[in-house]
Amino acid sequence: ILMQFVFDAQGERTLPGNNGFSVANMRLKLNGRLDRGLGYFFQTKFDKSPAILDAFMTYQKSPALILRMGQFKTPFSREYLTSASEFDFVDRSRVVSALTPGRQIGVQASGFLADDLISYSAAVTNGNGTGANGNDNGDFLYTGRVALFPNLRADDRGGTLEAGLNAAFSSDEDVTLAAGEIVDFSGERFAA
Repeated sequence: ILMQFVFDAQGERTLPGNNGFSVANMRLKLNGRLDRGLGYFFQTKFDKSPAILDAFMTYQKSPALILRMGQFKTPFSREYLTSASEFDFVDRSRVVSALTPGRQIGVQASGFLADDLISYSAAVTNGNGTGANGNDNGDFLYTGRVALFPNLRADDRGGTLEAGLNAAFSSDEDVTLAAGEIVDFSGERFAA
């Protein structure tokens, strides 16, 4: 369970809003592993809609190959892929929220290679966000991420550096992008 609350107070109000308390996040997450490499992940939120954030099944053949099918975060941007419970602040940066393709419905292959020094993720999704509306035009959103985890320490006292590259491409008709700032977008989009 994740619950985050915000207290906002200004003596002389200069920013929009009201003094008081609000709910920033209220989530419930269920996940687990079943037999033969199968697993599940479900996350819902109670403070805003849509209520279902993630709902997917996984199949792990090995650490080098994990398949995922359902509704999930696209593999783009380390900050976006980090769980909300691991942030010091309540919200992600606006740049990340605006540029990432967000949660989508589709399939993904991911894993770790070379003794966990390299990770990869590649997904093919509908490209028009969450929900059961299907694909907007029959074209797909392709996203991918490759990350390098160089071992800079001779001992095992923790500390991890990650360097990654992301890319996404799609051809869309009438989709909403950039965290709702762009509506009814039609055309090709590329992000890196």
